Amino acid sequence: MNAELHRPSRAGLISGFVLRAARTSIPATQQELAELLAVDLATVQGWESGRRPLANMKAGVLLAMRRRLAVLGASPAVLALLDAAMDADRIIAAVLASGDDVGHPLGEWFQTRQTAHMLAWALAGTPPASVADLVAAPRRGQARRDILNHHLTRDGGRRR
Repeated sequence: MNAELHRPSRAGLISGFVLRAARTSIPATQQELAELLAVDLATVQGWESGRRPLANMKAGVLLAMRRRLAVLGASPAVLALLDAAMDADRIIAAVLASGDDVGHPLGEWFQTRQTAHMLAWALAGTPPASVADLVAAPRRGQARRDILNHHLTRDGGRRR
């Protein structure tokens, strides 16, 4: 069996990448951002890597962080993508964790255009136009995209 299927989930990978784009638009290092937000460096690293999904933060804390990022000069276009990125993270996590007895996650809530762009970014590796100039070429990720595509096509074919 493929070892990639048994790796720990990084349920906040897309929103973490958007946070990284916001940080680099300030510009700030991870250490500088940690100091500016009064959190540990490991917290910022966890958010950006997806190990600590932003969607798991308390709403008030997340809102305060977004406001602070805006005050620090983060790109408004990037900050506007955080909600869609968290939605895309939820969909991807649901697809990868879904069993045969679970409904397809794409049918469980309304998808916005921005969420669709975030999903397309995860599936195709092409960032939305609003952040394309802020993100570097991906270092890795094709294997994860292949796994996600496998889960989506498997589920879609079974539901027909």
